[in-house]
Amino acid sequence: MTDVPLFQMIWRVAANHVEKWAIAGLVLAMGLGGSVDRASAADLDGISLLRDSEAVNRSYESWVPSLIRHSGTSQGYSARDLMEGISFADQVAQSPPAEGSGALFENADEAARQTSNPLGGDFMVLLNEWYFDFYDGDLPGADDQESITHVFQPVIPFSMAETIGPDWILVNRPTLPIIYSADVPSGGGFNPVFPPGEDPRPGAGYKSESGFADITHFSLLGTSVASENALLGKGDRVLAAGVSLNLPTGDSTFTNDAWAAGPAAVAAYIGEKGILGVLAQTQFDFAGDEDHEVALVQPFYFANVGGGWQIGGAPLWQFDFDTEEQQIPIGMGVQKTHLFSLGDGAILPVRFGLEGRYHVERNDAFGPKYTVVLTISPILPNIFSNMLRGCPLMSVGGC
Repeated sequence: MTDVPLFQMIWRVAANHVEKWAIAGLVLAMGLGGSVDRASAADLDGISLLRDSEAVNRSYESWVPSLIRHSGTSQGYSARDLMEGISFADQVAQSPPAEGSGALFENADEAARQTSNPLGGDFMVLLNEWYFDFYDGDLPGADDQESITHVFQPVIPFSMAETIGPDWILVNRPTLPIIYSADVPSGGGFNPVFPPGEDPRPGAGYKSESGFADITHFSLLGTSVASENALLGKGDRVLAAGVSLNLPTGDSTFTNDAWAAGPAAVAAYIGEKGILGVLAQTQFDFAGDEDHEVALVQPFYFANVGGGWQIGGAPLWQFDFDTEEQQIPIGMGVQKTHLFSLGDGAILPVRFGLEGRYHVERNDAFGPKYTVVLTISPILPNIFSNMLRGCPLMSVGGC
């Protein structure tokens, strides 16, 4: 049989640095010399996501023959052949892990769907979001200001099946905001002689600040029950209620300076075809030096389009009952949940996301007009739940 121009495959791997090219190329390189059996699949240990040699065997016959027809030509492979190779690699990348591998999810689609459940499951999501805000308002120079904030939100669920009954879950989600930089009005630095927006001094009246904002936390107790919806497909119906807290732990520039609490609730449907729900929180001050009476409403809506991809958004609406001001953004973006192989059958799911938001309602004097949100969220076994059950910390599905 004609030798394969393996250097072409190596070049593609190096140039593109994409795992699907590596899988397609190396399977092709070895496959043209014989069948892809367990021994040859073992040679692919260096390629992440190729976890189960049986997955290779299942799909191998479907596309390699067409590549063989072109392998002897100096021109290499046709566009159709390469597309078939990429499709095969995607099948391998998203195929179920080998039995006993200890993976959290069967595939990327299931990982994307389950981790969209606000009550979580037998895992915890280390939600990391970076907010890039671009401001506007009546204050002079407001449209030249911006801020960058990192929000860390670990989502930690606990099964209440043995305590209350099947399908009951208690979820806890603290929120720790870190402001990398924020242009804030300095107070007294604006020149009243000039109309808003016409102050000739660049950046007059603003200073860049960084630090910590207040920690917030909510705990919800509810159910996630298997159900079916004509529009969204088979999935889980989620209903839960609990409490939301504000702790005045932030630096002086960013704190609400109030201890506050209030009811919170979530209602959602987590389907195979899509996600639809809303999370609502309220906080009313009971101690501290400032008034703090707010409502936070977060609708979330996503279409599951396959391969771990989701299209939709999760903007956060804020209503301040004291100042009678509100921030209401609309948002749309994409998310991709990817299963990374760590070797020895271990899989690390990570969700990546990018969303753009436009604030249709905002503070007239000074507030964000556009926001870009970057998300990188590793998904781990629930070490806290395992600890309480006396299981190994990184075990999946119980002891």
